[in-house]
Amino acid sequence: MDKITEYWEKEIRGNWFKDHKATLTKQGDLMVIDWRKSGTCIFGVRYVFDGRFLYVTGDIGEAVFKFSEKGYLVSQDYDLGYFMEKMTACSRPRYQFDSDVALKELDDRINIAKEEHDYENEDDDYEPYPKDAVKELREIIAECSTVESFQHEINQLDLYQFGNEFYEWLPELGSTISGEVRAYLIGLKMASEQLSKVS
Repeated sequence: MDKITEYWEKEIRGNWFKDHKATLTKQGDLMVIDWRKSGTCIFGVRYVFDGRFLYVTGDIGEAVFKFSEKGYLVSQDYDLGYFMEKMTACSRPRYQFDSDVALKELDDRINIAKEEHDYENEDDDYEPYPKDAVKELREIIAECSTVESFQHEINQLDLYQFGNEFYEWLPELGSTISGEVRAYLIGLKMASEQLSKVS
């Protein structure tokens, strides 16, 4: 488990949903799970299953998912990546910007490019991208707090300084799945765990 996932698991399970209780209601073909702390709507979530569709509403936003099979039966076993693929709409940002992640990803990209360089030239000072461009990019990363602001700022650069294939990696630097989207799945798993103990 990477550090970001570990952080969100701890935060959501230990703080957001710490005292939540799951209530299951069936109404015809609909199955509804209310997931909240009694007496409050803070971080409250309602999961409505309608066949292959899952509708999420509540304090952390709204989302719609379309599964290949009846959602309730399998969705709590999904990993985050697959869960994201099934999301068709979301009222909150799906991604958030993490400057620490962006800097690490940039360093990794630079190191990969250096390793791919032909060392027969014995050019120990080889830099795959212009130092000034990398410095400016690092400054942009440090100043940005959202995916949108980062993408706006990098569009002011001559991105071809980072190679002809910059579009494959540079715009995605620092993009991590938002806490709200992670909470939709974590809450569903926690609620399902509670309900399975009761039944």
